[in-house]
Amino acid sequence: MDFTKAFSKMVNLLRFVFLVMFTTVCNNLYAQEENKKTILPSGALNGERYRVFISTDIGGGGDDDYQSLAHYFVYDDLFDTEGIISLPPKTGM
Repeated sequence: MDFTKAFSKMVNLLRFVFLVMFTTVCNNLYAQEENKKTILPSGALNGERYRVFISTDIGGGGDDDYQSLAHYFVYDDLFDTEGIISLPPKTGM
């Protein structure tokens, strides 16, 4: 792989990470305002959240992995994300 392709992949990954972080921050700010307005019974929406550790093969060339992780971060305020680990694609095959 030449330098320009590697650099292009790195830039695309950084763009994705920035988008995910921005989406998470905006979603958390919105959720905080919404939670102030309503009184909820017990559950994930009331602060009793599940602890989640994500294992993904993101970066393996599949756009579905990026979309799935972005979709998770839309609902990130419902979970306590303990960590994210990215495994190389096709390991164990």
